[in-house]
Amino acid sequence: MVIAVESLRAFALCEWRGAIHSSSPSSSTDASERFREPREIAVAIPLVRDSRPEINPWPAPPQNVPLTCISGNVRERVAERERKLEAEYSSKIIALSEEVLGAKKDFEARMKSFQALQDKFEREKEQALEKLRQEHQKEIQLLEQRFSESQLLNLEQK
Repeated sequence: MVIAVESLRAFALCEWRGAIHSSSPSSSTDASERFREPREIAVAIPLVRDSRPEINPWPAPPQNVPLTCISGNVRERVAERERKLEAEYSSKIIALSEEVLGAKKDFEARMKSFQALQDKFEREKEQALEKLRQEHQKEIQLLEQRFSESQLLNLEQK
């Protein structure tokens, strides 16, 4: 039923606007266009009952309690709620700060450990290179010695 009434209102509004628009000076001056007869429209009647719950208005405030008392209690509750929210916020900030500090300490410890491993690797690499240089030097000396011995033998044979 509500849909039918709304449809009729919309139709009447459209017809009224149409009459205004058609009576403007820029439009045609034909009298039949200026005043149109309302047309018939189809009205949709819902077949399903509206299942939405009916909304009741708020109950009236008590008549015997003065408003200053109510607003005083409300102010106190609002102030208490604000204090509670500030305390919760502060505790969250403190917890997050502690968590960040813990993560920072853990990161620094890992960085020190990594730096120690990197230093150890560099020392081992330098030691291995030094050992390789020494072995290479020994091989060169051995080859030079063999070469000089072979040249001596060649000279003796000639």
